[in-house]
Amino acid sequence: MTFANNFALLFSLEAIILAIIVLISQNRADRIADLREEVALQVEEISELEITKVLKLLVVLMEKQGIDLAGDEELRAMLQTVDTELSVPPRSSMILLLPLKTLLRLSLKVQR
Repeated sequence: MTFANNFALLFSLEAIILAIIVLISQNRADRIADLREEVALQVEEISELEITKVLKLLVVLMEKQGIDLAGDEELRAMLQTVDTELSVPPRSSMILLLPLKTLLRLSLKVQR
């Protein structure tokens, strides 16, 4: 083999190794992004339930003050409990609301 062939072989091996490293990094980043999306969905569901409860409490207070809310169709629609069972369940059991510190630690590892 000549010097040029050895040189080309070396660069080919380097390109293959770099491609493998990039693919591994992208796969890890995709998994962390999936975790973040699942946690965000769970937080949104909890927020929706809490907002509905606050609206119900507000309606009770307004009715005690004598305010008629019977004709408010939009309010009645808002007071319907959100069916969280229809959403897609988490793919892994560890997703049950990861602590924020864990998510931040994972995101910092990806950025390095």
